[in-house]
Amino acid sequence: MRSQKVKVRHCLIGLTAVSVLLSTQLQASNQEDSQAANTEEEVENITVTGRAGDAAMQAFNAGEFALAEMKFKENEQCALRVERNRQAFIEGVRESQISQEVNGGGVNTGSSMTDSNAARVEGNSSMNAIAAKTQKNEDKVRENTCENRAFQIYMTGMSQLQLGRAEDAESSFERAVALSQIQYDAHYRLALMKLLRQDKEGAADHLDAINTILKRCYDCEARDEIVRISDFLQKAVDGKIKLN
Repeated sequence: MRSQKVKVRHCLIGLTAVSVLLSTQLQASNQEDSQAANTEEEVENITVTGRAGDAAMQAFNAGEFALAEMKFKENEQCALRVERNRQAFIEGVRESQISQEVNGGGVNTGSSMTDSNAARVEGNSSMNAIAAKTQKNEDKVRENTCENRAFQIYMTGMSQLQLGRAEDAESSFERAVALSQIQYDAHYRLALMKLLRQDKEGAADHLDAINTILKRCYDCEARDEIVRISDFLQKAVDGKIKLN
């Protein structure tokens, strides 16, 4: 987030795009001769992105969806470990600062502040070392991507969807939106699934979530894509588009 602007991104640099095509048709319009006719609408392109060289995305791109599912789950677990380690480290630094200030007894304020500053400097240095080591390992191996856990869960769902396991995929998408408020791709997939079940109310809820993300996405890179899927879903919810 920059100046209360949400930067909606799926990954950092070296992104690889993957398109999943969804064919749609316009509902038959009323003709003067009462003959129904369907007008084909352009193919709906949904783009997902991932780190280039990542084993999970490579498997997904190659159509090896069972392997991709396994690798995205590994990514998720790796990202979770990073999150927990980072939180534990931050809490450790905070407790160290509190302990030093308490032991100082509030008498020698200058010494306490010095100790606190030293702890912060030490903490920043350690965090930088951890980040550098992680980046070095990723550059060398590229086996796992230990970031953006919600995206890894979403791509697990995409792999499950390709394997014909719609229920598992829906569960993964639900986990993704529960974890991240800006996972609009997962909201989109959930809306489509509910529309296919004729659950327009449920689909409308996910459309509202997407529109909320759009309001916060003033100048983010994904704005055009979010606008496109929002418009598409609105037509579908209104019955102007029939899903195959």
